[in-house]
Amino acid sequence: MTEEQDLLRSAYQIALRAGVDTNWEAFTRRLRTYLLSASRLPADSDDNDVAIATCTAKTFRIIPSKGETP
Repeated sequence: MTEEQDLLRSAYQIALRAGVDTNWEAFTRRLRTYLLSASRLPADSDDNDVAIATCTAKTFRIIPSKGETP
């Protein structure tokens, strides 16, 4: 299994349990490390570099309907 597949499987399992009991710091660190490596960026790159180099992220946010408050 590739690193990318492993991360996707982990993300899927986290989503199934709605993030409950997730070590977010460790998962975020692992994602960041993978994205930096895949983009050939140095480990000390800032988060803006990561976002720019890896294209626009899909956030899957629920957007309130017109007139609703977020």
